[in-house]
Amino acid sequence: KPEASAASGCPIRSKPAESSEGCPVPNASGMLRKYRNADVYNVYSQKIDPANQMPAQANQQRAPGQAKQLSTERVSSSIPKGGTDGTWTYPSPQMFYNAIVRKGKKGSTSEDDMETVVAIHNNMNERTWDQVMAWEKMHMEADAEEKGTSPKLLRFLGRPDELSLLARLKIFFGHPAPFDRHDWVVDRGGKEVRYIIDYYHDVSKADDDQMPALRSHDAVKSIVLDVRPALDSPEAFIDRYLRMPLEILQSRTTYSPAPFFASQAMVEADRREKDELAKAEEQRRAIAEASQGNRLPAPISQSCGPLMKLVQDCRGEEQCTERLVGFQLCVARIVAPDAAKLFEDAYKRDDAEAMQANYEMMSARTSQWLHEYRTKEG
Repeated sequence: KPEASAASGCPIRSKPAESSEGCPVPNASGMLRKYRNADVYNVYSQKIDPANQMPAQANQQRAPGQAKQLSTERVSSSIPKGGTDGTWTYPSPQMFYNAIVRKGKKGSTSEDDMETVVAIHNNMNERTWDQVMAWEKMHMEADAEEKGTSPKLLRFLGRPDELSLLARLKIFFGHPAPFDRHDWVVDRGGKEVRYIIDYYHDVSKADDDQMPALRSHDAVKSIVLDVRPALDSPEAFIDRYLRMPLEILQSRTTYSPAPFFASQAMVEADRREKDELAKAEEQRRAIAEASQGNRLPAPISQSCGPLMKLVQDCRGEEQCTERLVGFQLCVARIVAPDAAKLFEDAYKRDDAEAMQANYEMMSARTSQWLHEYRTKEG
């Protein structure tokens, strides 16, 4: 039989050594060396030293201007981390809040929103990994866990401004655009496999969303995942257009393909949302123009001036819409008090349909008044 040498280590066919100086193997068979990727990456897809993966103290300090205390507790994911025996760890609400403030993406998000934002973020990643694993199981060996070759997430990259080819095709046929895109690189026992994930928001299902548990699959119905291996190899092409369709046909997979065509309800809800945002932006500009040179009459400038300044300085669709509604309500209380009262009454009753109808009336009345005032003043 082959002999062991210092250079070759412990041949597979040799008898396991009884001495501690022999060939220790941590797996059940006593015959296999467990695979581990030599590289470890951080959340920015940067290669790091496994002995010093991150600063001893992650940034859990309050962000500038933060008014409320946020949780610093971090949750472990179920997603195996490449190059390690552990899993990826999600950021705490405080870390998440610090990140969006640092990147200038806070918008109208407040400290009160962070528990929900983080819960949805974590749940979305868990659902993504489940879909990735549905593809990976077509390649897993029976003893993958024993060998250490079971799939692990090695690194990932957010690419929200780069539409995938599939997303472009969907948009061409009338599907709303995705709100985000990720590329995930999976370590398949030493082979790197890239996955493309497009995230879509189905506004028509948003009212059915609930606060998700980490592993919940149906709490957030409005977020649709389109997960598939990138066509970087002939094997990926076969997986997408032969193996997985057969698996689905024979009901042997948990993979849930995203529909290519959007439902009529999704398209209409997306169109309404875009129309509302366009109107809000048009009204914001009208307010900004009317406010130049203190052109608004004294009662409105005095009562609504601070709100008008907030509208002028807003950033992001959500924040601008929120501030615009506040300004319009303030103006309506002066120039159209009946419309303002109807809107406020509907708000107190939590009557969404009446709120929408009365807001449109209040918005039209205030916009008309601003237009007439500007025309009169020349």
